[in-house]
Amino acid sequence: MLGVRIPDLRRIAKRIAACNPLEYLDQGPETCFEEILIKGLILGYMKQDLKVVMDQISRFVPKISSWSVCDSTCSTLKIAKKNQSAFWDFLIPYLDSDRTYEVRFAVVMLMDYFIDSEHIDLLLMAFQAIGQGDYYVKMAVAWALSMCYAKFPEKTLAFLSDCTLEYDTFLKTVQKICESHRVDEEGKAAVRSLKMKRKVIDKLVSLV
Repeated sequence: MLGVRIPDLRRIAKRIAACNPLEYLDQGPETCFEEILIKGLILGYMKQDLKVVMDQISRFVPKISSWSVCDSTCSTLKIAKKNQSAFWDFLIPYLDSDRTYEVRFAVVMLMDYFIDSEHIDLLLMAFQAIGQGDYYVKMAVAWALSMCYAKFPEKTLAFLSDCTLEYDTFLKTVQKICESHRVDEEGKAAVRSLKMKRKVIDKLVSLV
């Protein structure tokens, strides 16, 4: 890591995206954090056809090796919001990957661009089905569920009251909801009560 600030990297990526993005993506250096992140940011700024962009994304995702590259790239890929159908089909298979940052990439993308009335039920089921248990995946799922709760509190509360999430993922979800400025005190109290309920249930199960 060279220590170049993200705003500066974004300016560099925009300049490259406006001129020769495909050449840079194919041949540009990847020897440090900043060089890899620039390529991720270019993906969000380039103006090529959807098929070309998605092909470049598929080539880039295996190169992600940190939560920062993952999340900064995702926040730049606003093209997904305008092409939800294509990106939904593209992202869902990554949830079954055994590679941490491929799964996190899919979770953060789904959080950023698919928490809406059309996808909320599918999202909740998809997040619960994730088998990858790495820390950075669990934190992404908890973060995404807290955002679901902020936008769809009733549906998400019902999900959390009867979900099969791993206990530490469940606890981190509750924590993130309670830390959120988008959730009122009544909503926070509701998830805290689920925490107590889950603790009692897990204790009873352990005694059986």
